[in-house]
Amino acid sequence: MAEDNTNLILVIIGYILAIFQGFPLGFVYGLILYLWKKEDSFVNLHSKIIMILSLVAFIILFFIISATMGLAFLGMGMQ
Repeated sequence: MAEDNTNLILVIIGYILAIFQGFPLGFVYGLILYLWKKEDSFVNLHSKIIMILSLVAFIILFFIISATMGLAFLGMGMQ
């Protein structure tokens, strides 16, 4: 029971890091979680999703920042 709660908390922390911290921290946390808890299928599945989600969040944020910087460079930034 305590092991299940610990795994659930680790997965929730991983999702929070993947969404709010993006590529470096979220991806590394998911990778460490995957390597550390390889025998647990629940954590194994969610650690893969955490790594993918962190990459997707990083790409989306990269394009948003690039578009904003491009508009600001052209003098058409948000005002």
